[in-house]
Amino acid sequence: MQHQNTSTNMNTVYRTTALLSAAIALGINIPGTAYAATLTADINASPSTLIAERPTPPPLPPKLVQKLQKTLDSTLSDSGSVGAVVGIATPVGSWFGASGQSNLNPKTEVSPRDRFPIGSITKTFVATTILQLVEEEVLSLDDTLNQWLPPDITQHIEYSDKITLRHLLNHTSGIYSYTEKLQTEGEKNPSLFIRDWTPKELVAYSGEPNIFAPGEKWSYSNTNYILLGMIVEAASGSSLESEIRARILDPLGLENTFFGGEEEIPGGYASGYLDLNEDGDFEDIVDGIPEDVTPFNLTQAWAAGAMVSNTQDLTRFIQALFAGELLAPDTFAQMRTVTDTGMEGFSYGLGIFSRDIPGIGKVWGHNGGVAAFSSNLLYAPDLGITYVDLQNSQPASNLAPTLTDVLLTSVPSESVPESTSLVGLLFVGMGLLAQRTRQR
Repeated sequence: MQHQNTSTNMNTVYRTTALLSAAIALGINIPGTAYAATLTADINASPSTLIAERPTPPPLPPKLVQKLQKTLDSTLSDSGSVGAVVGIATPVGSWFGASGQSNLNPKTEVSPRDRFPIGSITKTFVATTILQLVEEEVLSLDDTLNQWLPPDITQHIEYSDKITLRHLLNHTSGIYSYTEKLQTEGEKNPSLFIRDWTPKELVAYSGEPNIFAPGEKWSYSNTNYILLGMIVEAASGSSLESEIRARILDPLGLENTFFGGEEEIPGGYASGYLDLNEDGDFEDIVDGIPEDVTPFNLTQAWAAGAMVSNTQDLTRFIQALFAGELLAPDTFAQMRTVTDTGMEGFSYGLGIFSRDIPGIGKVWGHNGGVAAFSSNLLYAPDLGITYVDLQNSQPASNLAPTLTDVLLTSVPSESVPESTSLVGLLFVGMGLLAQRTRQR
């Protein structure tokens, strides 16, 4: 699969703006979402050309794999979505599946190992990096913005002497999300979606007062994580992408995970598509060229959502996080200390959110949305089940309910509970959180 040439036709960009803005609205209001896609260094290479392949875990039984693949194919086809990759890991085996296309021009089948932008799942990587610096006593969760960032940054932030790292991590800072403004102004000037941005420019771009005093309530803001990324760089003396690579990616062997907009991505990643005229397909309104929005620039998302990965690497990451490979027990407990979001059953910790499912326990994870791309990373510790899906078109297909239903009705009962009406809540709960915040 190849990306299209990235020399962007501005007429196409302007035609894209209306629906893109709607898609961005999905992204910026979801707990776990930032937006924009990126140019890659090797735009014509295939994401199937992996840097390295992880050892293949034991597979699920063949009949179950067939059921899962058939369900994925039919669900994706019924929704009209372009392509998706899914990873499911359980105590009795794993399955990594794919369906649809990674590119529409030329048509290329998606591979289970293809890479996709992961949006605000990036925030969990950033939060883990911050918490490692806290463990090393370089940072404290009670440190304020003023302690780490210079006046030319903090002058744009109200209460900068009172907002702490904890406020930023759990979205109780009250800081206005810069992507709200970028969405609105991008409708008038689509070139904003394509240009390179620096973190300092993103913070300054917001230019709006706090929506409440720090600690007063909860409101998701991508600006919080731009500031956290800047604090990582100030505290460590190196770039954010270098710290994430040295602390997480390299130790875990995540060789197909990259920081988009900052690192070269050999082989690139799947192309992304929007149904611009909402006619149920992805052919351009005027010239029939697929509506590829991949050139939208990931520097707009930076620490809020610029990373690129695949289902295998994300499965390894969330399992390592919960296995204690990245954080000490006390620090990980801090990460899972949650704040009330005001939405029943949903809570947000430090770069990770959860839903309480009666009879199952907490489901933890993050989701993301980057222009046409969407992502879900979910983990049920009490069951030892990980679920990941990555998609490359908007509107996205709601894959989790049918796939997890197949899983929980097929895996032996001694391994996981029998399927009940709760299965729809198990992984879809995070989707409900997304839906509720999209309406805000």
